[in-house]
Amino acid sequence: MKNLLAASIAFSLFAHFILLEAHWTPSTSPGTGQTVIPISLESPGSPQSDPSSMHSAPTPEQEAGQGADAFKRKQQAALKRFLKAVRKAIESKKFDSATGISSSMIGNAVCAFTILENDSFAGVRLVRTSGNAKLDRAALTAIRLASGATHRPKIIGTGHIPLTLTVKYQYGM
Repeated sequence: MKNLLAASIAFSLFAHFILLEAHWTPSTSPGTGQTVIPISLESPGSPQSDPSSMHSAPTPEQEAGQGADAFKRKQQAALKRFLKAVRKAIESKKFDSATGISSSMIGNAVCAFTILENDSFAGVRLVRTSGNAKLDRAALTAIRLASGATHRPKIIGTGHIPLTLTVKYQYGM
């Protein structure tokens, strides 16, 4: 019994590690007219450098490229923080009295919406049901209640940001 438990824990840890390290890419629905901004939400690492370049001063073109790369990294980091804040705002509304959900319900509703230039959410819709209509409605309500609660940094611009996320309802979460 102990061996089975140990093997199960080891498998679970391995599966979680693989899933957390996977680079997930957003999917788009053809014909939606939405522009998806592909970004890497990982922390930027140190740039790879050519060993021969360590001995010479960078050219103006290289400096301009490095400045653009630094700006892009700052922009990606700001977008990552903004999207985390959006998720946190939605999470804070999951059990709001307007959703009518108790903390004992379990399920995952996949929802999609677009963050507009004024940081409000438009086109809030269910992409994949949790199997429970009440929980699905609560997830959509939580997103609508969080609309406009988080303000984007100027560095990421004012373009629309299409977003698909899973609103998870679990015991105590």
